[in-house]
Amino acid sequence: MARDLQALKADRNLWYGFLRWSYPRELRHSPKLAQAAFEAIEYWHGKPTSKRDERQGGAIDGALTAIDVFISYNPDTAYQACRRVGGYFASPNINSAFGAIRRFEYRGFSRYTIFVADQLIAVATWDNPTQSPVEMTLRGIAFRSLFKLDPQYKYWPQLRRARDECVHGLLTWQGKDERSQLLAAQITRYL
Repeated sequence: MARDLQALKADRNLWYGFLRWSYPRELRHSPKLAQAAFEAIEYWHGKPTSKRDERQGGAIDGALTAIDVFISYNPDTAYQACRRVGGYFASPNINSAFGAIRRFEYRGFSRYTIFVADQLIAVATWDNPTQSPVEMTLRGIAFRSLFKLDPQYKYWPQLRRARDECVHGLLTWQGKDERSQLLAAQITRYL
């Protein structure tokens, strides 16, 4: 199995296993690998789907992990890279959209959520988001990221539908998860 950058661009199996490979350290945080990761996400972004595909989602997560590693070694690129990832929040490919939004809940990207808050708000207020195959909608997942950035977003009237969809998603999609139930309670407290 070739592990060159050209092969990575659209090969979901290669991206899916990205973290398990022993790439040389200099390649793991090289601009070329980050560019290949963006090209891979762009490839999937261009393939509209509302079907959940765990393999594709895992591949997108692998590509986003490569971007995360690149940013951690090159923090001066964080703003531009995060804004570029934010461009996939409204992707017609549900796997790309969910992956991009959820990445800002992970430790590496979460400190940069402020860079994409306006892009999250745009998705949370979007009238016709990409259809979600699970109970959590794109509007809901965008609201969850905003709420984690600043709990005061729950009081924004224009985010009410996204807030309600987020709570519904937390209680149904991840309903048995105690952390999701706690987050739903925090969101609805004092409304």
